This record gives sequence, structure tokens and C-alpha cells, in this order.
Amino acid sequence: MIDLTFNLNDRPMSRLRAGVLDVPAFSGRDGDINSYLAACRKNSGPITPGTYYVLDRPSGGRLRWFREQNPFSTDRRRWFALFAADGRVDDVSRFCAEVERGEFRLHPNGSQGISEGCIAVNSHTDFDRLRALLKASTVGRIPNTDVACYGRLTVKRSTP
Repeated sequence: MIDLTFNLNDRPMSRLRAGVLDVPAFSGRDGDINSYLAACRKNSGPITPGTYYVLDRPSGGRLRWFREQNPFSTDRRRWFALFAADGRVDDVSRFCAEVERGEFRLHPNGSQGISEGCIAVNSHTDFDRLRALLKASTVGRIPNTDVACYGRLTVKRSTP
């Protein structure tokens, strides 16, 4: 299992670190990109600070086939899910008291260049390198479960 870090640095681009790999990435949209103070804003704020497990993205739901292979998006079958280490194994983060956030993903930057809280790796090539690193790692388990994960991500505020 690999340890990853992502800093909310209040700049248009941050860095995602995974072992020896260090790639440009961002989270959030518009004026809320990588903004620590905006982390609890639903649909525009970045991923909330905390610890997450990196695992295969669950699939399913209505129009799954269209969303996963949409020619105007990236191939969602290659994305990773980020499950909060909040005592429950689900797709909801409980790090914000005011609003429920979740369904955070780790994926390459899409054609629209937006993120609604997911971590978007800026380059497809960098995402492919990160994906290969995670998939080649020793698979771990979310504590007290049988749920497999590739890594543990820490999201925190940058300090100047």
C-alpha cells in the first residue's frame, strides 16, 4: 500500500505525491480550486482535508455505460475512488459538519478541466504513471474490513 499526499495550497495547481512520484494536480473548481477555506462547499470546493483510502471505483447506476465510456470525458473505468477514513466504509466524507460531501475520485483532468471535489491529475500521462504505480503496489486492506485498497491519501492544508 502506498502513502499519498495532496496539499490544499490556495493556488491553481498543487502536487500529488505518491512514493517517488510527484505530479501536478488540482481539486475544486472556479475560485475554490485548492482552497482550504472552501473545502466544505458542495460542488465547487476541493476535497475535504483528512485521510482517504484509494481503491477501485465502484461502478453501477443509471446510464453507467454512457458515463463510463462517454467520448467527451475520460474513461471512468480507470478512475480510483477515495473513501474517507471516517470509521465507515462508504462513499461519503464526514469531515464537514455543515454539509455532506463524497463520491470523491482520483482521475485525469478531463476536457472541461473541472473538478467538483475530486483530485484531477493535470496530465493523462502522469495519471497513467500514477495508476501503474498504484496497481503494481502491494494491496492493503481498510482496517477492520476485507476491502482492498492501493493506498492511503492524506489531504492537508499547505503551510507557507
